[in-house]
Amino acid sequence: MLRDSFFWILFFALIGVAAIHIFGSMYFLYWRFLWLDIVAHVGGGFWVGGSAVWVYTRLFSEKTGILASFPLLVLSILSAFAVGMRWEIFEFFIWPAMLVTGNHFTDTVIDLSADVIGALFAALYFLRLRRTSGINQT
Repeated sequence: MLRDSFFWILFFALIGVAAIHIFGSMYFLYWRFLWLDIVAHVGGGFWVGGSAVWVYTRLFSEKTGILASFPLLVLSILSAFAVGMRWEIFEFFIWPAMLVTGNHFTDTVIDLSADVIGALFAALYFLRLRRTSGINQT
């Protein structure tokens, strides 16, 4: 695990997303820089989607020896979408006043799209690393 470069990429992505969220919330950077929310969601989608792929390959690649690329892409995207939906529901419950502004639907669509884009990047990067290392290819 510690020699796995994708693990370290996921680790530092998590640190980056956590730092963005902590400082963005503490210093109201999300309101000052509206694009920061998109960066946080792309990073979060990258981490969630990449982690799903990484865990799945660790659990099943030794048993099957082969992992197809398309199911890994789908797993990554669906994982990020599911966690992103849960995050949006969480935001609704902690900040119900957002519904009054009429901005919530647009914000939710942008956030979920950013989550999916991040997950897609993670899966494609994982597949690229796998191709260059020559392991578990179909």
